[in-house]
Amino acid sequence: MPHSAPHFDVSQMKTFVFDADGVICIGGSFSVALERDHEIPHYRLVPFFDGPFSECLIGRSDLKEIVEPYAAEWGWRGSIEDLLAYWFECEHVICPDALACVRSLRKRGHRCVLGTNQEKYRTAYLRREMCLSDEFDHVFSSCELGAAKPSKEFFSRIQKYLGLPGTELCLIDDSEKNISGAIASGWAAVLYQSTSDIEAINKEPNPES
Repeated sequence: MPHSAPHFDVSQMKTFVFDADGVICIGGSFSVALERDHEIPHYRLVPFFDGPFSECLIGRSDLKEIVEPYAAEWGWRGSIEDLLAYWFECEHVICPDALACVRSLRKRGHRCVLGTNQEKYRTAYLRREMCLSDEFDHVFSSCELGAAKPSKEFFSRIQKYLGLPGTELCLIDDSEKNISGAIASGWAAVLYQSTSDIEAINKEPNPES
């Protein structure tokens, strides 16, 4: 089982790859909100998210097209545009401590990028409405990479784009499967379980001091 505390020299990490949901983005679950606000039981969403949604995450399907028949079956009364707006807005919460860590690392000369499993509409929302393209040096989304965590292709495509060896890359993620995938790809990794895990990185001495 991966350890949450970092066991590497932070100064050697050129780039930190932060996960979005669960690390940077800490909004409530869409399915929970849908049940609370619209009385649509969360279990009715499972066939969609366990099935065709995975194709959206790697850019092979368009979310607006494939969710429409499911939304009708769920009993959603608004438009698909309304559904996506509700979905993205209910998850629109940024962790201030995580963001402060990103800013501190960048100030110290490290590159920080977002590495996330997302379909194209939420990717655009993260960049523009949540302004994460301003906070990170780059946003890597699975729908644009054509591969999703924890696959080796996800990590190798980011690594190729950055032109760095795995020993200079570190994933910060709340999923053990993703952490294992990063380590198998030769990266360093931190299993995020609480803000203390990223604070441990932020408190490392400045490599230039």
